[in-house]
Amino acid sequence: MQTKRQLYFEQGAREVWTCDANGSVAFFSPNGPLVHSILFPEFPLQLT
Repeated sequence: MQTKRQLYFEQGAREVWTCDANGSVAFFSPNGPLVHSILFPEFPLQLT
């Protein structure tokens, strides 16, 4: 997943979001992990 995130950032993505099998969402910037989305801070950290 790290390689895939890097490819998205190389193409200009400002953030990358991933969701695991349990519905936990993780947010990343080109500089590393984020606590929450900078673009959509109200987006939930857990999907049901």
